[in-house]
Amino acid sequence: MKLIAITSREINGLHNNEIMDALDKRFAVLMSRLSMMTVILPNEPALCHALLDRISPDGIILSGGGDISACSGMITRRDQMEERVLVWASHHQCPVLGVCRGFQVMLVAAGLDLHKMNGHAGTRHDVSGILTGLVNSYHDYVCLTENTRITVMARGPDGVIEAATFQGEKRMGIMWHPERESEFDERDMQMISDFFSGEQ
Repeated sequence: MKLIAITSREINGLHNNEIMDALDKRFAVLMSRLSMMTVILPNEPALCHALLDRISPDGIILSGGGDISACSGMITRRDQMEERVLVWASHHQCPVLGVCRGFQVMLVAAGLDLHKMNGHAGTRHDVSGILTGLVNSYHDYVCLTENTRITVMARGPDGVIEAATFQGEKRMGIMWHPERESEFDERDMQMISDFFSGEQ
């Protein structure tokens, strides 16, 4: 059973000045359906790096939720941690799947710009390209242009890049959330399975 490390969002607790790392538990359910185990990475850059060294995961997921520093203008511990995760993954040739925000992190790292697009979040739309079908949409910031560092796998009807792989890296990103579907999509499950099996 493959071990997949996954990032989480940071939220404020209700009591005692708690700061919590949180992840939708549907992600663990989705990955277990693919015979993969997940471990949540803490939003502490140094600790996260040490944990990756210790567990040596078979793959990493940069999960969604919240805006990255390139959009918000604020650098958070999560931003710092995910930057280190990508460096660690490149050094160890570890595959990384970016989901929504996670894909945005990888796009910016590849030298691409994000732009705010109204009316994109909270919708469902088709994508076309190597990957096709109906997807959900929870993001306000989009990438419309490509460069030589990415291979676009899908675009939305508005031209937004919805999925891509990255040249010279074991990285793939998607802008939709497979874990948020009421019933997991077979396309998404096969895509994730193929990616972490080295078949994508």
